[in-house]
Amino acid sequence: MAKASTPTLLSLEQYAEILGCDPRHFNGVVCDAFPVENTVTDVVFKYSWQDVSHASHEEIALGIAQAEQRIADFIGFWPAPQYFEDEVTEFPRFNPGGIGAGSFSFNTINTLYRKPTVHCAWKKFIKGGKRRLDLLDDSATIVYSDEDSDGFDETATITVTGVVGTDWLLKEIAVYPTDDTTVTERIRGLRIYFSGSDVIIVGQSVLFVDPILMEYAKESNAIDGDEASNFLSEVYVYREYCSNETNTYASVEFLYQNTDSSTVLPSFSMNYGVLQPYNKERSIVTLFPGTWNTTTLQWDYAAPALIPNLVKMHYQAGINSDAQGRMQPTLARAVAALATALITKPVISQGPPDNLQERWQGYIDSKKTQYSVATCPWGMSVGAYEAFSIVRDMFGEGIGTASL
Repeated sequence: MAKASTPTLLSLEQYAEILGCDPRHFNGVVCDAFPVENTVTDVVFKYSWQDVSHASHEEIALGIAQAEQRIADFIGFWPAPQYFEDEVTEFPRFNPGGIGAGSFSFNTINTLYRKPTVHCAWKKFIKGGKRRLDLLDDSATIVYSDEDSDGFDETATITVTGVVGTDWLLKEIAVYPTDDTTVTERIRGLRIYFSGSDVIIVGQSVLFVDPILMEYAKESNAIDGDEASNFLSEVYVYREYCSNETNTYASVEFLYQNTDSSTVLPSFSMNYGVLQPYNKERSIVTLFPGTWNTTTLQWDYAAPALIPNLVKMHYQAGINSDAQGRMQPTLARAVAALATALITKPVISQGPPDNLQERWQGYIDSKKTQYSVATCPWGMSVGAYEAFSIVRDMFGEGIGTASL
């Protein structure tokens, strides 16, 4: 399985698909049915030292992360859902208003028609809460099969029975090789569907190569895809989603400075509540203090005794992913183009798609440069300009206004 220590919203598998890489070779696997090309060493390894002439998984992931950050900084939101935790801002105060000179009463229009709201740092609010994982199966069996009778078991299928809830989404099903649920450990690039109360997970078998083998593979010793013991037999399956339930996952914490004159505390006292989206596009949210009701399993409003000094917010924001949790195709193309331009080594791919990699890493002829090219914020490479063209066409006048 292709993975790296740098977290990315665009999976390595989706990036490889855009560039046309062979999924077996991109995951460091060779076999009799898919041998190495004689004209090029087309196997991708995890680290740069394993093949110094081509980009590794770590280098590709770093390029993708840089591309995502540059695009997000420029347009004011992320190209796929992103979690933000511990974002602190001041609790909003109303301006003094009322009738008569010297009056410091609250402005009655504000207090009657709008609850306190704040801007989140990132636009396109999806939901308040934190990343949560509920274990569904800690020993889900993988069944390998050869669908096209070429001698290689290219398909892996996992079935988890009797677990689906009525409000679940396909994108919430997450697979991990162990109980380590660090975001970079997740196996992505899978196709998931529900069958009654069962979860069916299907993917390329090479996504389930024992990850420890990626640590030691190198140019002269790629992973043997014909050896069954090189593949995982079981995985952990979770429901991974944004939750605001209970104080543990509460989407907002109200912070109060200590008022006890006899004691100085290093931290704020606090209580909890929820973020209610007031304007999702601009990520304006209403702050509601509350208590978690263990009977109804929902938040009950609880008026605060004091006005908080600060609020700490936890939320998810960005362009929503598709039903399978993948980045939307057009934005994925933009991220892949900019990432490839930022990578300083050739990226392995076969056949005509190799021209795409070479094209994105090439530069626009300065003699033919138009004003629109010169204004590209990420440089004069073809990949950078294609990424800029995509986000400009998609978001128009909204780009470059991250602080609004």
